[in-house]
Amino acid sequence: MGFSVLTPLRCRKRTFLIPYGILHRVTKEGAQSELSPPEKVWKYYSTESFLESFQKDFMNREMFAFYHFSHGMYLVLSGHPETGLRSLRLAAEIGYNDTLIHSEMAVFFTDQGFLEEARQALEKAMVHNEDLSGVYNNWGYYYHKKGDYQQAAASFETAAELKPDRFAYYNNLGYAFYELGDRKASEQAFRKSLAIHGNQPDVEKFMKENILQGE
Repeated sequence: MGFSVLTPLRCRKRTFLIPYGILHRVTKEGAQSELSPPEKVWKYYSTESFLESFQKDFMNREMFAFYHFSHGMYLVLSGHPETGLRSLRLAAEIGYNDTLIHSEMAVFFTDQGFLEEARQALEKAMVHNEDLSGVYNNWGYYYHKKGDYQQAAASFETAAELKPDRFAYYNNLGYAFYELGDRKASEQAFRKSLAIHGNQPDVEKFMKENILQGE
């Protein structure tokens, strides 16, 4: 037996297709046609029922959402921001309850200076993203980009509280405190990062040149 995904399949003689979630299963004539929904085929992306119509399936929506996300980024980066933003908004609409796309889109919007779009994406990510530490980290990046270092530090602190084993959050917090002029808090944040992951020559260089200088 075999599986067909999204592509037409010509069955051999005495075989037929049985709907199997978002797949179809090739079955021999006369074989048992009552199949249970698959348990290991993209289980995470299933909707409430594998027997819902194909266009409503979450795996299908996620795939198309990330296609429009990638296409939108390409258009923006190639000098077509208006067309790119339309594609990105469509991606957010298609993947409205996706657990990753809004947070990742927020980072791209922030990078490109589309701060209002970034804020909207982050608000959606707060509802649907499974890892809120990453969302708070991206809020910190958003505020840092705006020059609001106080809010950036608060967001990075929340991210680190939620996932204290992620050294990058402490690095971001260290840079935010440095921008605020609080070198002591900056040094503490960087040292926490280095305690988790010691091989960070760039962080050590930054501390030596900007924080520990003169001590």
